[in-house]
Amino acid sequence: MYGYLATPFNSLSYLPVLERLVRGYGATVIVLPVYLLFCYGMLYYMPRLYAQRIKFVIGISLFVILNIGLYRLLMDGIVSPYMYLKDLSKLPDTVVRYTVEWLLSLLNLLTPLSILGVFELLIVRAEDAEREKSLIYEKLKSELRFLRSQTNPHFLFNTLNNIYHLARKQSGQTPDAILRLSGLLRYMIYDCQADKVTVQQEMDAIKDYIELEKLRYDDRLSIQIQYNIDNSTREIAPLILIPIVENCFKHGSSESKAQCSINLRFALKGDVFECIAENSYNEHTSINPTGIGLSSVKRQCELQYSDFTFNILAKDGTFTVHLTLNLAHEKDSK
Repeated sequence: MYGYLATPFNSLSYLPVLERLVRGYGATVIVLPVYLLFCYGMLYYMPRLYAQRIKFVIGISLFVILNIGLYRLLMDGIVSPYMYLKDLSKLPDTVVRYTVEWLLSLLNLLTPLSILGVFELLIVRAEDAEREKSLIYEKLKSELRFLRSQTNPHFLFNTLNNIYHLARKQSGQTPDAILRLSGLLRYMIYDCQADKVTVQQEMDAIKDYIELEKLRYDDRLSIQIQYNIDNSTREIAPLILIPIVENCFKHGSSESKAQCSINLRFALKGDVFECIAENSYNEHTSINPTGIGLSSVKRQCELQYSDFTFNILAKDGTFTVHLTLNLAHEKDSK
C-alpha cells in the first residue's frame, strides 16, 4: 500500500508536500474496501470451501478475479485520473499493459494479505499452544485427583468397624474416634481439593489417621513420632504423606502378630521437607515396594515438584521410606 503514498511524490512533485500526502492517503481510503473484502474472504470465508476441492479452486479463482476487477475499476476510474491526475488515454491500449496492471494489482492485494496471514498464523499457533497447555494441565489435575483418591478403602471399613465395637462396649473413646474420622474425611474430601495445604493441616490429618489406626492394635504396637517443623504454615501438596504412613500399618503391624514398631520423623528446615517412615516387618513375608500407595506418592511428587528424592529400603526386618521435597521447586501448573 506504500505505492499510494509514493506515487504522488513521484508523479506530482510539482504540488506542495501536504497536498501530495492528502492525495496519497485519499487513494488509500478509496481502495481500502477492496483490501478489506479480499483479506476477509481469503482468510475467513474461502477456507470453509477447502474440503470441497473443486468448489474451492473455482471459488478462489473467481474471488481473486472479482477483487482485481474492483481494484482496477477504482484505480482507473477514480484514483489515477482524480487523485494522481494521470491521463490514461495517453497510455498504450495493449494486452501487455493490462496484463502488467492486473499482475501489479494482484501483488498489491497480496501484500496486506500476507501480513495479516502471518499475524493470523501467529495467533492460531498461540491459541493452539494455550489450548494444548490447558489440556495437559487438566490431564495432570485429573491424574492428581485420581491418585489422591487411592487411599486404602479398607482403612475406612476397619475404622467404622472399630467404632462400632467401641459403641457396643459404650467405650469413652467412641466420641473421640468419630470426631477424628469426621475431621480426616473432611480434610480428604474438601480441604484436599486445593492444590496446596499447610504443613500443619497435613500433620493434623496424619495424627488423626494414626490415632484411628491404633484402635485396631493392643500393646504389641509401638509408635514413635518426631516432629521438627520450623514453619507449620508452609504449604505442601496434600495427601502425599498419608499413603506413606498407611503403608507402615498395612505392610507392617497388620501383617504381624508379634511385637512391631513404627517410627515416623517429619522435618521442615527452610524449603526442604523430609519424611522418614520405618516399620518392622516379617522378613519371611513378601513385600511389594512398588505397591499402589507408594507408587502414588512418587507419581504425585513427579507431577508437582521438580526437586525431590524418594527412596525405599527393606533390610534386616525394617522397611524404610525416605522422602525429601524441596518446596521451593514446585512445578508451574498453569
